[in-house]
Amino acid sequence: MIRQTQGRNVPIDDLPLDDARTYDLLNKGNTVGIFPIGIRGNARLCRKFQISSIEHITALVALYRPGPMDLHPRLHQNAVMAR
Repeated sequence: MIRQTQGRNVPIDDLPLDDARTYDLLNKGNTVGIFPIGIRGNARLCRKFQISSIEHITALVALYRPGPMDLHPRLHQNAVMAR
């Protein structure tokens, strides 16, 4: 879509996985249009958990399902205690 709308080619394999500005946007809940975390609940979880790695994003996507949703308060408490 970027190539079609802006005429630029984005080499996806060269994108950094540790971009602080990107994580800052996620932690502010600015996730609209970012699949699959662009839904309201995931934006809230990004703000709550303070994403700082690609692994955090992977875990968030895996956890935001009906079964694991019941564990979120406990997971947040454990994450805060581990810091």
